[in-house]
Amino acid sequence: MPEERKSNVISNFTFAGTASTIQAGVQSSSEKSSSSNGNQDLGKMFALLDSLDPHLRPVTPDFNDEKSVQLYEEHKKLVEEYCKVQEELVFMTQKHNQLLAEEAEDQQRQLNLKALQEEKESLMLAKNLLQQQRERTSAENAQSRNSANDWVILSRRENNN
Repeated sequence: MPEERKSNVISNFTFAGTASTIQAGVQSSSEKSSSSNGNQDLGKMFALLDSLDPHLRPVTPDFNDEKSVQLYEEHKKLVEEYCKVQEELVFMTQKHNQLLAEEAEDQQRQLNLKALQEEKESLMLAKNLLQQQRERTSAENAQSRNSANDWVILSRRENNN
């Protein structure tokens, strides 16, 4: 089941040298099926058209001229498609930024792991050196204990004074 997304996206973009701001709504799939109300769609269309720069908005058609109405409808479809592309661009940019952040975190984790591995190797080397030193010290102490159990003969000199 696809994840449902609801959000309002405000996108700033430049098209043919002009800056525009579009506010577009993204509906979940359950809302799309229930939004067959023509007034709601019409309201969204007017919101989209109002969000365009004045020189990009379609001119009100001459309803007596079929070609004018057809051109107006075509322009509205282009506006819808343009808004969808802008929405997708915003989402893709957000996803790109998210992936860049995850990549940076990943690199930081790898650096941290490498430092920890180097520290582990260093500690293992120190442990081995200390064990060798302890073994030598133990051997020397055992040897000196064994020699302490041996008899030592000292010659006595008598002084006759």
